[in-house]
Amino acid sequence: MAIINMSQAAKAAKVGRTTLYRHAKKGTLSITTLPDGSPGVDTAELFRVFPQGSGNVTVTGTHNGTLDETGDTSLLNLRISHLEELLAVERRNNEDLRQSLRLIEHKRSVGWLSKLFGQKG
Repeated sequence: MAIINMSQAAKAAKVGRTTLYRHAKKGTLSITTLPDGSPGVDTAELFRVFPQGSGNVTVTGTHNGTLDETGDTSLLNLRISHLEELLAVERRNNEDLRQSLRLIEHKRSVGWLSKLFGQKG
């Protein structure tokens, strides 16, 4: 997931920076360090702690086909990035489950009787 600075995180979660630091002090929000040494928050962690901030973006259409955003596009981009990573994780999990199922089916086809008589299924 992307790591953003504290100002971006506060804006995305629709809370103040002091609220973020308060949650970090309580242990409910993990803060990491950005490459420049400043504190930052992983967006997945931010959406875990402040799910209400991630869902408060409203996009409405106008008559000319353009979008009028009442929220922040950076929040939408963070949300898209987060969802893409969740999708990738789910795809890996599905493939792992498929492999496990293939292994189980193979073991069932090569039962103890087949092994006893030297036949393979």
